[in-house]
Amino acid sequence: MRGGTFAAGELLTRDGQLILLSRSARGLTYGFVSVLLATYLEALGANEATIGVVLGLALLSGAGLNILAGRFADRLGRRRFLGLSGVLMFLSGIILAVTGSVEGAVLAAMMGALTPTAMEVGPFLSVEQAILPQVSPSDSRTRAYAWYNMLGSFAAAVGALLSGLASALTVALGGDPLAGIHAMFLWYALTGLGAAAISLGLSPAVEAPLAARGPERAALSPPARTAVNKLVLLFGIDSFAGGMIIRTFTAFWFTVRFQPTLETLGVVFFFANTLSALSYLGAARLAERLGLIRTMVYTHLPSNILLVVLPFSPTFEIAVAVFLGRLAIAQMDVAPRQEFVVSVVSAPERTAAASITNTSRNVTQAAGPFALGPVALLFGVGGPFVISGILKLAYDLLLLRTFGAAEAQADAESKPPG
Repeated sequence: MRGGTFAAGELLTRDGQLILLSRSARGLTYGFVSVLLATYLEALGANEATIGVVLGLALLSGAGLNILAGRFADRLGRRRFLGLSGVLMFLSGIILAVTGSVEGAVLAAMMGALTPTAMEVGPFLSVEQAILPQVSPSDSRTRAYAWYNMLGSFAAAVGALLSGLASALTVALGGDPLAGIHAMFLWYALTGLGAAAISLGLSPAVEAPLAARGPERAALSPPARTAVNKLVLLFGIDSFAGGMIIRTFTAFWFTVRFQPTLETLGVVFFFANTLSALSYLGAARLAERLGLIRTMVYTHLPSNILLVVLPFSPTFEIAVAVFLGRLAIAQMDVAPRQEFVVSVVSAPERTAAASITNTSRNVTQAAGPFALGPVALLFGVGGPFVISGILKLAYDLLLLRTFGAAEAQADAESKPPG
């Protein structure tokens, strides 16, 4: 297997395998940074409001880079843009590793390559989503997206467990309470350099078709713009609702409601991330049978019913069971969603479509945490789960109504007669 060619029976080309390697390495660091960042800011003297501002800036800056990805990645060159993104990740990590101030953390967050949610939200995502259809067979694309997300999610789960290394490194480095966290941020920085190096090893086959590179071409054709605009509105509902129940708040709810130890919570979230990771492969198989939209909706509906039920759990054990049951299926819509976005536009429009929809999700997700306070004040600390679940259920039904019939018709027309 060389460059952009497929060997028999392989799911991905060498380029695709390098993309998965970079995604896994980054996911590992996202896992421990998402655990350590708030603790680090609190140790620097930041209050809850300041921590929220830093996390929000990180999400919004990532959204800004996604906009740049949509406008310039294909013209600049996808490999070059991924390399620059790795350099920004390196710089963010170095700033966190060598500074000991909230101002330094704000600067790192504003660079757009700091991911505080253990999920990919920065500039890599849109470009890699656009590349995957070019490095996998047409009949295996859902599985390619599934592996991409599964490896990233599983790596983040392992990374969350590795956050405990910060304490051991603190002891090894002389007892400075921030030394261990600084060392972990240095790991994050070096991973950025690794991601940049991997991008240089990609072949020209990952670059955009020539039609996507000219400055005279509009970002999206009118039919594509119509489809993408509908997706932006629908995804906005889903990601805003998701922003109200980010993992940090879920951990807070478990702590307030049941007072588990931090070690216990760490194990719970490790298994939650692991179940999410494994679910991606199941989603690929379902999508091959049901179609992309129906897989997204039929897996999302029961997970959101469990989300509404979660705050009413009477015991910690039942709450954990409901939470894990939800996470076992909640992310099964991700790979089909990513494939659907690039399937409703032409090949030259894939980077732009992925960038627009990812940016929309990032911005609306960043708005979600700001609704936490009012919702919790009105409905109690479990209220955000109920409101989020209702919004997500509405998103599922609207998505099925908007795109389900067209996909079903397309599937019927693609089947041979008889």
